Amino acid sequence: MVVLSAIMLVMPSAMAVEVAAPDALSAARDISEQTIYPGSTFAVTVTLSANEDVSAPVLDEDLPDSWTVTENNSAGAWYKEVTSEWFWLGAMSSGDSKTVIYDVTVPVDAEPQEYAITGAVSAYGVAPIDVGGESTVTVIKELSATRDISEQTIFPGSTIRVTVTLTANEEVYAPALNEDIPDGWTIAEVDSAGAYYNEATSEWFWLDTMSSGDSKTVIYDVTVPVDAELQEYAITGAVSAYDTDLIDVRGEETVTVVATGGGCYGSDGGSDDSDAAGSVPPGSEMSVTRDISSQRVGPGSTFTVTLTILANEAVDVVAPTLTENVSIGTIVVDPDSTLDLDDVSNGTLDVSDTWYNDSATMWILPERIPAGGSLTVEYSVTVPDDATPQEYSITGSASAYDVAAVEIGGDGEVIILPQDGNIDDIGDIDMDDVIYLAKHYYGTDLFPDYGTIYADGDIDCDGEIDMDDVIYLAKHYYGTDLFPDYGTLYPCE
Repeated sequence: MVVLSAIMLVMPSAMAVEVAAPDALSAARDISEQTIYPGSTFAVTVTLSANEDVSAPVLDEDLPDSWTVTENNSAGAWYKEVTSEWFWLGAMSSGDSKTVIYDVTVPVDAEPQEYAITGAVSAYGVAPIDVGGESTVTVIKELSATRDISEQTIFPGSTIRVTVTLTANEEVYAPALNEDIPDGWTIAEVDSAGAYYNEATSEWFWLDTMSSGDSKTVIYDVTVPVDAELQEYAITGAVSAYDTDLIDVRGEETVTVVATGGGCYGSDGGSDDSDAAGSVPPGSEMSVTRDISSQRVGPGSTFTVTLTILANEAVDVVAPTLTENVSIGTIVVDPDSTLDLDDVSNGTLDVSDTWYNDSATMWILPERIPAGGSLTVEYSVTVPDDATPQEYSITGSASAYDVAAVEIGGDGEVIILPQDGNIDDIGDIDMDDVIYLAKHYYGTDLFPDYGTIYADGDIDCDGEIDMDDVIYLAKHYYGTDLFPDYGTLYPCE
């Protein structure tokens, strides 16, 4: 009982959770106004607290470039203007506090955005500790505006939609919007939000007042000339009001004109600089890859081929055509196979909308694949029962309206395996072949030292590789008395 009592007395101290000691100093910042205008002044208050006795405390504040600090109340500290630093030569006892107040003036040309005010406190023998509390201010102007451009990669002759939203941050009178578009481009009004529109200057102006928080949204269309150079262009602008400066419109402001389809290159006309910004050299408008579900199959089996068309990020692909050469030896396309046409950007294209030429193994897809989008075609291939075991190739090409033919990449070979039960292709049929086939059926994590199968694994010819095939092969290896219900290897021969 004495020992037990001693253990019970010790346990609480042993199980106690250690609590970290507070920092020797702490500080918190308060900012009088966190939404401000260029040229305005606001107050910052920083309160230092000593959590233990410290000597020679220091406050070091870090403000945005060109913002000026003016002392208000330095709480007896020496203030170093060059570094925005306050320091005391005396001591602070535990529980003492000091409050520093200073004013900050924002430059008149400050950009509207969020700015940070940070800092740290320290003391003799005490490493710098971040000041907590408020640390950001946002500079705004009387009026602000943002621009949204519907398409930022466009073709010569195309039309895009531009939306500009004006927001009043205080009451303003007679607001105006002036947009600057590239020479030769034309503007068509869509919704001027009650403004008067001056076509000659691309300017919208209102004669009314906008209260703080009010907004106006201007929508217009821009048409690109058919002979526009292939390059990046800027759309800029500014807003203003009575007794305010010009304020730049923020948001999207660039569009890139690219070639349609193959475009015109070199001596054939148009731009002869295929590396110009935004251009799409011939042959790169789209790419097509082939995926074969199983590249090692047996006679009589069926495998699936998936073709994926990917449009270049800068150009649409119209009416793509796929041609596959799969009638190699006795391998043919199953004409009743299901096509899976999935356009990730435009939904699903019904099979009835696709023209398939059985004799030419060709698909013509009456569809536009948007820039960066993809289209998938899936078909199946059935291997004849009497196919000669060997390697076969599947090749093909793809083209589209105004796009030259490109080779289909990805998988391109299929091996027809023999029906001899020699799964590992080494010597006679033995237990290794049984393990190889079991691994093939169960997955690659089983028997990691055993690799690819080299014979048709469908030992019982029922169209699937499963545990029955493993048993058939094991029976063949061990003898006919094992598994009497299982018969000859490859009864389909």
